[in-house]
Amino acid sequence: MGIEELEKYVEVFIAPDKMSADLFMSEDLQEVGITLDMLKDFIESRGVVFGVDENVLSDAVNNHKCYQMITFANGTEVVEGRDGYFDYMFDIENSKRAGKPKIAEDGSVNYKELNIVECVNAGQVLAKYHPKVDGVNGTTVTGDIIKASLKKDMPPLRGKGFSRSEDGLTYTADIDGRPAMKYGMLEISNVFEVSGNVDLSTGNVYFNGDLIVTGNITSGMVVKTTGTITVNGMIEAADVIAGGSILVKGGILGGSKANIQSDGDVIALFIENANVRAGLNVLTDCIVNGEVYAYQDVVVTKKSTKSGKAGSIIGGTVTANRLIKADNIGALTGMKTELGVGIPYKVHREYMGFKMELENAQAELSKIENAIAMVEKRQGVNIELRTKLIKAKIDKASYVYKYREICEKAERNINMGKGAYIVATGTIHAGVILKIDEATTVIDDEYNSIVFKRKEDKIVSFKYTPPTE
Repeated sequence: MGIEELEKYVEVFIAPDKMSADLFMSEDLQEVGITLDMLKDFIESRGVVFGVDENVLSDAVNNHKCYQMITFANGTEVVEGRDGYFDYMFDIENSKRAGKPKIAEDGSVNYKELNIVECVNAGQVLAKYHPKVDGVNGTTVTGDIIKASLKKDMPPLRGKGFSRSEDGLTYTADIDGRPAMKYGMLEISNVFEVSGNVDLSTGNVYFNGDLIVTGNITSGMVVKTTGTITVNGMIEAADVIAGGSILVKGGILGGSKANIQSDGDVIALFIENANVRAGLNVLTDCIVNGEVYAYQDVVVTKKSTKSGKAGSIIGGTVTANRLIKADNIGALTGMKTELGVGIPYKVHREYMGFKMELENAQAELSKIENAIAMVEKRQGVNIELRTKLIKAKIDKASYVYKYREICEKAERNINMGKGAYIVATGTIHAGVILKIDEATTVIDDEYNSIVFKRKEDKIVSFKYTPPTE
Protein backbone atom coordinates (compact mmCIF):
# COMPACT_ATOMS: atom_id res chain seq x y z
CA MET A 1 0.00 0.00 0.00
CA GLY A 2 1.41 3.35 -1.00
CA ILE A 3 1.56 6.64 0.84
CA GLU A 4 -1.42 7.91 -1.14
CA GLU A 5 -3.55 5.01 0.07
CA LEU A 6 -2.47 5.51 3.69
CA GLU A 7 -3.63 9.13 3.53
CA LYS A 8 -7.20 7.85 3.27
CA TYR A 9 -7.02 6.26 6.72
CA VAL A 10 -4.29 8.09 8.69
CA GLU A 11 -3.61 11.75 9.50
CA VAL A 12 -0.61 13.21 11.33
CA PHE A 13 -0.96 16.46 13.30
CA ILE A 14 2.18 18.31 14.39
CA ALA A 15 1.79 20.83 17.24
CA PRO A 16 2.55 24.48 16.39
CA ASP A 17 5.64 24.42 18.59
CA LYS A 18 6.68 21.11 16.97
CA MET A 19 7.13 19.56 20.41
CA SER A 20 4.53 16.81 19.90
CA ALA A 21 2.74 14.91 17.15
CA ASP A 22 -0.65 13.17 17.17
CA LEU A 23 -2.09 10.38 15.04
CA PHE A 24 -5.71 10.08 13.90
CA MET A 25 -7.00 6.87 12.24
CA SER A 26 -10.38 6.66 10.53
CA GLU A 27 -10.28 2.86 10.14
CA ASP A 28 -8.98 -0.17 11.97
CA LEU A 29 -5.46 -0.36 10.51
CA GLN A 30 -5.28 -4.15 10.57
CA GLU A 31 -8.54 -4.48 8.70
CA VAL A 32 -7.31 -2.24 5.88
CA GLY A 33 -3.92 -4.00 5.78
CA ILE A 34 -1.65 -1.34 7.26
CA THR A 35 1.38 -2.73 9.07
CA LEU A 36 3.60 -1.07 11.70
CA ASP A 37 6.40 -0.53 9.19
CA MET A 38 4.00 1.10 6.75
CA LEU A 39 2.77 3.40 9.51
CA LYS A 40 6.33 4.35 10.50
CA ASP A 41 7.23 5.17 6.90
CA PHE A 42 4.11 7.28 6.58
CA ILE A 43 4.88 9.22 9.77
CA GLU A 44 8.43 9.88 8.58
CA SER A 45 7.10 11.13 5.25
CA ARG A 46 5.08 13.68 7.20
CA GLY A 47 8.28 15.03 8.79
CA VAL A 48 8.11 13.40 12.23
CA VAL A 49 11.60 11.96 12.76
CA PHE A 50 12.34 12.41 16.47
CA GLY A 51 10.84 11.24 19.74
CA VAL A 52 8.58 8.63 18.15
CA ASP A 53 7.23 6.07 20.62
CA GLU A 54 7.07 2.75 18.73
CA ASN A 55 5.06 1.16 21.53
CA VAL A 56 2.28 3.67 20.94
CA LEU A 57 2.37 2.97 17.20
CA SER A 58 2.34 -0.78 17.75
CA ASP A 59 -0.62 -0.43 20.09
CA ALA A 60 -2.45 1.67 17.49
CA VAL A 61 -1.95 -1.01 14.84
CA ASN A 62 -2.62 -4.11 16.91
CA ASN A 63 -5.41 -2.96 19.22
CA HIS A 64 -7.85 -1.63 16.68
CA LYS A 65 -7.47 2.04 17.69
CA CYS A 66 -9.50 4.38 15.51
CA TYR A 67 -11.46 7.60 15.69
CA GLN A 68 -9.20 9.04 18.42
CA MET A 69 -6.17 11.29 18.66
CA ILE A 70 -3.11 9.47 19.86
CA THR A 71 0.08 11.32 20.82
CA PHE A 72 2.91 9.22 19.44
CA ALA A 73 5.90 11.56 19.44
CA ASN A 74 7.35 14.13 21.86
CA GLY A 75 10.29 16.43 21.49
CA THR A 76 12.73 17.24 24.28
CA GLU A 77 12.58 20.62 25.94
CA VAL A 78 15.68 22.75 26.10
CA VAL A 79 17.26 22.81 29.58
CA GLU A 80 18.72 26.22 30.27
CA GLY A 81 21.93 26.43 32.25
CA ARG A 82 23.04 29.36 34.37
CA ASP A 83 25.88 31.84 34.46
CA GLY A 84 28.61 31.54 37.04
CA TYR A 85 28.02 33.59 40.17
CA PHE A 86 29.57 34.51 43.51
CA ASP A 87 27.90 33.77 46.82
CA TYR A 88 29.17 36.41 49.26
CA MET A 89 29.37 35.67 52.97
CA PHE A 90 29.11 39.35 53.87
CA ASP A 91 26.82 42.21 52.94
CA ILE A 92 28.45 43.67 49.83
CA GLU A 93 26.01 46.58 49.76
CA ASN A 94 26.36 47.21 53.51
CA SER A 95 22.72 48.30 53.44
CA LYS A 96 21.13 45.42 55.27
CA ARG A 97 23.10 46.19 58.42
CA ALA A 98 23.72 49.92 58.58
CA GLY A 99 21.45 52.01 60.71
CA LYS A 100 19.28 49.20 62.07
CA PRO A 101 19.16 49.06 65.87
CA LYS A 102 19.49 45.73 67.64
CA ILE A 103 16.23 44.26 68.93
CA ALA A 104 16.52 42.06 72.01
CA GLU A 105 14.49 38.89 72.61
CA ASP A 106 12.17 40.80 74.95
CA GLY A 107 11.42 43.29 72.18
CA SER A 108 13.45 46.15 73.64
CA VAL A 109 15.53 48.19 71.21
CA ASN A 110 19.18 49.13 71.74
CA TYR A 111 19.72 52.22 69.64
CA LYS A 112 23.46 52.14 70.32
CA GLU A 113 23.90 48.80 68.54
CA LEU A 114 23.52 49.79 64.89
CA ASN A 115 26.20 47.43 63.51
CA ILE A 116 27.55 49.97 61.03
CA VAL A 117 30.79 48.03 60.60
CA GLU A 118 30.87 44.44 59.39
CA CYS A 119 34.10 42.69 60.33
CA VAL A 120 35.74 39.44 59.31
CA ASN A 121 38.59 37.47 60.83
CA ALA A 122 41.65 36.05 59.12
CA GLY A 123 40.76 32.63 57.73
CA GLN A 124 37.07 33.44 57.40
CA VAL A 125 35.40 32.52 54.11
CA LEU A 126 34.39 35.67 52.22
CA ALA A 127 32.92 34.30 49.02
CA LYS A 128 32.29 31.09 47.11
CA TYR A 129 32.20 30.89 43.35
CA HIS A 130 29.69 28.68 41.57
CA PRO A 131 30.92 27.95 38.00
CA LYS A 132 28.61 28.24 35.03
CA VAL A 133 26.37 25.29 34.18
CA ASP A 134 25.92 24.75 30.45
CA GLY A 135 22.41 24.06 29.21
CA VAL A 136 21.19 21.06 27.20
CA ASN A 137 19.82 21.57 23.68
CA GLY A 138 16.27 20.53 22.93
CA THR A 139 14.92 18.77 19.80
CA THR A 140 11.52 19.06 18.07
CA VAL A 141 9.65 16.05 16.67
CA THR A 142 10.71 17.28 13.23
CA GLY A 143 14.37 16.98 14.25
CA ASP A 144 15.09 20.70 14.63
CA ILE A 145 17.64 21.57 17.33
CA ILE A 146 16.58 24.15 19.93
CA LYS A 147 19.82 25.57 21.19
CA ALA A 148 20.28 26.42 24.87
CA SER A 149 21.61 29.93 25.42
CA LEU A 150 25.33 30.24 26.04
CA LYS A 151 26.37 30.77 29.66
CA LYS A 152 29.39 32.65 30.93
CA ASP A 153 31.83 32.29 33.79
CA MET A 154 32.72 35.37 35.82
CA PRO A 155 36.35 36.47 36.10
CA PRO A 156 38.10 35.78 39.42
CA LEU A 157 37.76 38.41 42.12
CA ARG A 158 40.52 40.98 42.22
CA GLY A 159 41.61 43.04 45.18
CA LYS A 160 43.70 42.65 48.33
CA GLY A 161 43.57 41.14 51.77
CA PHE A 162 42.33 37.70 50.71
CA SER A 163 43.43 34.43 49.13
CA ARG A 164 41.82 32.13 46.56
CA SER A 165 41.77 28.35 46.93
CA GLU A 166 43.59 26.13 44.44
CA ASP A 167 40.35 25.19 42.73
CA GLY A 168 39.50 28.88 42.43
CA LEU A 169 36.15 28.50 44.15
CA THR A 170 36.71 29.75 47.72
CA TYR A 171 37.96 33.17 48.81
CA THR A 172 39.33 33.53 52.34
CA ALA A 173 40.38 36.59 54.36
CA ASP A 174 44.12 36.92 54.99
CA ILE A 175 43.70 39.57 57.69
CA ASP A 176 41.19 40.80 60.22
CA GLY A 177 39.29 43.78 58.91
CA ARG A 178 36.33 45.20 57.07
CA PRO A 179 35.28 43.60 53.76
CA ALA A 180 34.03 45.87 51.00
CA MET A 181 33.44 45.83 47.27
CA LYS A 182 34.91 48.90 45.59
CA TYR A 183 34.67 49.40 41.85
CA GLY A 184 34.23 45.67 41.38
CA MET A 185 37.21 44.78 43.56
CA LEU A 186 37.13 43.01 46.92
CA GLU A 187 39.20 44.66 49.61
CA ILE A 188 39.77 43.71 53.23
CA SER A 189 40.85 46.84 55.06
CA ASN A 190 42.20 46.79 58.59
CA VAL A 191 41.63 50.54 58.91
CA PHE A 192 38.15 52.00 59.37
CA GLU A 193 37.32 55.70 59.63
CA VAL A 194 34.30 57.22 61.33
CA SER A 195 33.78 60.66 59.84
CA GLY A 196 32.58 62.82 62.69
CA ASN A 197 31.49 61.65 66.12
CA VAL A 198 30.79 58.20 67.48
CA ASP A 199 27.31 58.83 68.87
CA LEU A 200 23.75 57.57 68.52
CA SER A 201 23.85 58.22 64.78
CA THR A 202 26.66 55.68 64.34
CA GLY A 203 25.94 53.42 67.29
CA ASN A 204 28.66 51.53 69.11
CA VAL A 205 31.65 50.58 66.98
CA TYR A 206 33.34 47.17 66.98
CA PHE A 207 36.16 46.62 64.50
CA ASN A 208 38.87 44.05 63.80
CA GLY A 209 41.68 46.43 62.95
CA ASP A 210 42.63 50.09 63.38
CA LEU A 211 40.02 52.79 63.89
CA ILE A 212 40.16 56.52 63.17
CA VAL A 213 37.48 58.81 64.61
CA THR A 214 37.66 62.30 63.13
CA GLY A 215 35.36 63.73 65.82
CA ASN A 216 34.60 62.77 69.42
CA ILE A 217 33.58 59.55 71.13
CA THR A 218 30.58 60.81 73.04
CA SER A 219 29.19 59.79 76.42
CA GLY A 220 27.58 56.39 76.76
CA MET A 221 29.09 54.89 73.62
CA VAL A 222 31.24 51.75 73.31
CA VAL A 223 34.20 51.41 70.95
CA LYS A 224 36.21 48.18 70.72
CA THR A 225 38.95 47.32 68.24
CA THR A 226 41.67 44.72 67.88
CA GLY A 227 44.08 47.40 66.65
CA THR A 228 44.84 51.03 67.43
CA ILE A 229 42.29 53.79 68.00
CA THR A 230 43.00 57.37 66.94
CA VAL A 231 40.54 60.04 68.07
CA ASN A 232 41.05 63.47 66.57
CA GLY A 233 38.60 64.97 69.06
CA MET A 234 37.87 63.98 72.65
CA ILE A 235 36.69 60.91 74.52
CA GLU A 236 33.82 61.62 76.88
CA ALA A 237 32.23 59.19 79.38
CA ALA A 238 32.58 56.23 77.02
CA ASP A 239 34.02 52.71 77.06
CA VAL A 240 36.99 52.54 74.69
CA ILE A 241 38.95 49.29 74.41
CA ALA A 242 41.82 48.68 71.98
CA GLY A 243 44.08 45.74 71.22
CA GLY A 244 46.70 48.31 70.21
CA SER A 245 47.44 51.85 71.35
CA ILE A 246 44.94 54.66 71.90
CA LEU A 247 45.76 58.20 70.73
CA VAL A 248 43.38 60.97 71.81
CA LYS A 249 44.37 64.30 70.31
CA GLY A 250 41.70 66.22 72.19
CA GLY A 251 42.04 64.51 75.56
CA ILE A 252 39.79 62.40 77.80
CA LEU A 253 37.01 64.11 79.74
CA GLY A 254 35.51 61.11 81.48
CA GLY A 255 32.92 62.49 83.87
CA SER A 256 33.99 59.74 86.31
CA LYS A 257 32.47 57.16 83.94
CA ALA A 258 35.00 56.75 81.13
CA ASN A 259 36.69 53.36 80.89
CA ILE A 260 39.77 53.37 78.64
CA GLN A 261 41.73 50.13 78.12
CA SER A 262 44.65 49.58 75.78
CA ASP A 263 47.05 46.70 75.23
CA GLY A 264 49.56 49.29 74.02
CA ASP A 265 50.10 52.94 74.94
CA VAL A 266 47.47 55.48 75.90
CA ILE A 267 48.49 58.91 74.61
CA ALA A 268 46.14 61.79 75.36
CA LEU A 269 46.31 65.56 75.59
CA PHE A 270 44.86 65.27 79.09
CA ILE A 271 43.07 62.72 81.30
CA GLU A 272 40.33 63.98 83.60
CA ASN A 273 37.93 61.92 85.72
CA ALA A 274 38.60 58.72 83.79
CA ASN A 275 39.67 55.14 84.43
CA VAL A 276 42.64 54.36 82.18
CA ARG A 277 44.64 51.11 81.87
CA ALA A 278 47.53 50.69 79.45
CA GLY A 279 49.40 47.53 78.53
CA LEU A 280 52.51 49.65 77.97
CA ASN A 281 52.70 53.37 78.83
CA VAL A 282 50.46 56.34 79.57
CA LEU A 283 51.72 59.60 78.07
CA THR A 284 49.77 62.80 78.68
CA ASP A 285 50.04 66.49 79.51
CA CYS A 286 47.84 66.31 82.58
CA ILE A 287 45.98 63.88 84.88
CA VAL A 288 43.17 65.21 87.09
CA ASN A 289 41.23 62.84 89.37
CA GLY A 290 42.12 59.86 87.22
CA GLU A 291 42.38 56.16 88.02
CA VAL A 292 45.38 55.43 85.82
CA TYR A 293 47.50 52.27 85.49
CA ALA A 294 50.39 51.52 83.14
CA TYR A 295 52.28 48.24 82.85
CA GLN A 296 55.49 50.20 82.25
CA ASP A 297 55.54 53.99 82.73
CA VAL A 298 53.25 56.96 83.31
CA VAL A 299 54.82 60.16 81.99
CA VAL A 300 53.06 63.52 82.47
CA THR A 301 54.89 66.46 80.96
CA LYS A 302 53.85 69.89 79.72
CA LYS A 303 53.73 69.98 75.93
CA SER A 304 50.96 71.89 74.22
CA THR A 305 48.36 72.37 76.96
CA LYS A 306 48.07 76.02 77.98
CA SER A 307 46.25 75.23 81.25
CA GLY A 308 47.99 75.82 84.54
CA LYS A 309 47.46 72.11 85.23
CA ALA A 310 49.80 71.15 82.40
CA GLY A 311 52.41 68.59 83.37
CA SER A 312 50.57 67.84 86.62
CA ILE A 313 49.04 64.87 88.40
CA ILE A 314 46.28 66.27 90.61
CA GLY A 315 43.99 63.95 92.55
CA GLY A 316 43.15 60.32 91.91
CA THR A 317 45.35 57.24 91.85
CA VAL A 318 48.19 56.67 89.39
CA THR A 319 50.02 53.33 89.29
CA ALA A 320 52.86 51.95 87.15
CA ASN A 321 55.23 49.02 87.40
CA ARG A 322 58.40 50.93 86.55
CA LEU A 323 58.12 54.74 86.57
CA ILE A 324 55.83 57.67 87.25
CA LYS A 325 57.21 60.98 86.07
CA ALA A 326 55.46 64.35 86.16
CA ASP A 327 56.35 68.01 86.28
CA ASN A 328 54.11 68.59 89.29
CA ILE A 329 52.38 66.17 91.66
CA GLY A 330 49.50 67.03 93.99
CA ALA A 331 48.05 70.47 94.74
CA LEU A 332 48.18 73.22 97.34
CA THR A 333 44.55 72.46 98.15
CA GLY A 334 45.56 69.06 99.48
CA MET A 335 43.42 67.10 96.99
CA LYS A 336 44.03 63.40 97.69
CA THR A 337 46.64 62.18 95.23
CA GLU A 338 48.12 58.68 95.42
CA LEU A 339 51.00 57.32 93.32
CA GLY A 340 52.32 53.77 93.32
CA VAL A 341 55.16 52.00 91.50
CA GLY A 342 56.90 48.66 91.77
CA ILE A 343 55.55 45.26 92.68
CA PRO A 344 53.74 44.57 95.98
CA TYR A 345 54.91 41.65 98.12
CA LYS A 346 51.64 39.87 97.30
CA VAL A 347 52.79 39.49 93.68
CA HIS A 348 56.13 38.01 94.80
CA ARG A 349 54.29 35.58 97.07
CA GLU A 350 51.95 34.54 94.24
CA TYR A 351 54.95 34.06 91.95
CA MET A 352 56.61 31.71 94.42
CA GLY A 353 53.38 29.71 94.64
CA PHE A 354 53.13 29.50 90.84
CA LYS A 355 56.78 28.45 90.61
CA MET A 356 56.31 25.67 93.17
CA GLU A 357 53.21 24.45 91.33
CA LEU A 358 55.19 24.38 88.07
CA GLU A 359 58.08 22.41 89.62
CA ASN A 360 55.68 19.83 91.10
CA ALA A 361 53.88 19.46 87.76
CA GLN A 362 57.19 19.01 85.92
CA ALA A 363 58.24 16.30 88.38
CA GLU A 364 54.93 14.47 87.90
CA LEU A 365 55.28 14.73 84.12
CA SER A 366 58.76 13.20 84.33
CA LYS A 367 57.38 10.26 86.38
CA ILE A 368 54.65 9.64 83.81
CA GLU A 369 57.18 9.68 80.96
CA ASN A 370 59.38 7.17 82.82
CA ALA A 371 56.35 4.93 83.40
CA ILE A 372 55.51 4.99 79.68
CA ALA A 373 59.10 4.05 78.81
CA MET A 374 59.00 1.08 81.23
CA VAL A 375 55.66 -0.18 79.87
CA GLU A 376 56.94 -0.02 76.28
CA LYS A 377 60.07 -2.04 77.19
CA ARG A 378 58.03 -4.96 78.48
CA GLN A 379 57.08 -7.86 76.26
CA GLY A 380 53.38 -7.90 75.53
CA VAL A 381 52.66 -4.22 76.05
CA ASN A 382 49.55 -3.52 78.11
CA ILE A 383 47.69 -1.37 75.57
CA GLU A 384 45.07 -0.17 78.05
CA LEU A 385 47.70 0.95 80.59
CA ARG A 386 49.83 2.59 77.90
CA THR A 387 46.80 4.51 76.57
CA LYS A 388 45.92 5.68 80.07
CA LEU A 389 49.50 6.86 80.70
CA ILE A 390 49.69 8.72 77.39
CA LYS A 391 46.45 10.54 78.20
CA ALA A 392 47.84 11.45 81.62
CA LYS A 393 51.01 12.74 79.94
CA ILE A 394 49.03 14.98 77.57
CA ASP A 395 46.96 16.39 80.44
CA LYS A 396 50.00 17.02 82.62
CA ALA A 397 52.00 18.57 79.76
CA SER A 398 49.12 20.99 79.17
CA TYR A 399 49.14 21.86 82.87
CA VAL A 400 52.90 22.45 82.79
CA TYR A 401 52.55 24.71 79.75
CA LYS A 402 49.83 26.74 81.48
CA TYR A 403 51.86 27.32 84.64
CA ARG A 404 55.05 28.01 82.70
CA GLU A 405 53.25 30.88 80.97
CA ILE A 406 51.87 32.16 84.29
CA CYS A 407 55.35 32.08 85.86
CA GLU A 408 56.97 33.80 82.90
CA LYS A 409 54.38 36.59 83.00
CA ALA A 410 54.79 37.04 86.77
CA GLU A 411 58.56 37.05 86.38
CA ARG A 412 58.37 39.74 83.70
CA ASN A 413 56.21 41.85 86.00
CA ILE A 414 58.65 41.47 88.87
CA ASN A 415 61.64 42.33 86.70
CA MET A 416 59.78 45.33 85.32
CA GLY A 417 59.23 46.63 88.84
CA LYS A 418 62.82 46.28 90.04
CA GLY A 419 64.28 49.66 90.84
CA ALA A 420 60.95 51.42 90.27
CA TYR A 421 60.89 55.15 91.08
CA ILE A 422 58.80 58.32 91.06
CA VAL A 423 60.04 61.64 89.69
CA ALA A 424 58.72 65.16 90.18
CA THR A 425 60.74 67.38 87.85
CA GLY A 426 58.93 70.42 89.24
CA THR A 427 57.06 70.37 92.55
CA ILE A 428 55.48 67.64 94.70
CA HIS A 429 53.03 68.99 97.26
CA ALA A 430 52.40 67.98 100.83
CA GLY A 431 49.78 65.29 101.39
CA VAL A 432 50.65 63.19 98.35
CA ILE A 433 50.74 59.46 99.17
CA LEU A 434 53.60 57.47 97.61
CA LYS A 435 53.84 53.67 97.44
CA ILE A 436 56.89 51.82 96.15
CA ASP A 437 56.52 48.06 96.40
CA GLU A 438 55.31 47.55 100.00
CA ALA A 439 56.72 50.80 101.36
CA THR A 440 54.43 53.80 101.84
CA THR A 441 55.04 57.43 102.75
CA VAL A 442 53.06 60.66 102.88
CA ILE A 443 54.81 63.79 101.66
CA ASP A 444 55.01 66.21 104.59
CA ASP A 445 56.23 69.29 102.78
CA GLU A 446 56.69 70.80 99.37
CA TYR A 447 59.71 69.53 97.42
CA ASN A 448 61.19 70.52 94.07
CA SER A 449 63.06 68.42 91.47
CA ILE A 450 63.06 65.21 93.46
CA VAL A 451 63.27 61.44 92.90
CA PHE A 452 61.75 58.81 95.20
CA LYS A 453 63.00 55.21 95.35
CA ARG A 454 62.79 52.33 97.75
CA LYS A 455 65.80 51.45 99.87
CA GLU A 456 65.30 48.35 101.99
CA ASP A 457 61.90 48.92 103.65
CA LYS A 458 61.80 52.68 103.30
CA ILE A 459 61.22 55.27 100.59
CA VAL A 460 64.16 57.61 100.17
CA SER A 461 64.57 60.72 98.06
CA PHE A 462 67.33 62.53 96.24
CA LYS A 463 67.72 65.48 93.91
CA TYR A 464 66.49 65.06 90.36
CA THR A 465 69.06 65.89 87.72
CA PRO A 466 67.68 66.36 84.20
CA PRO A 467 69.43 64.23 81.59
CA THR A 468 71.90 66.12 79.46
CA GLU A 469 71.01 66.40 75.80
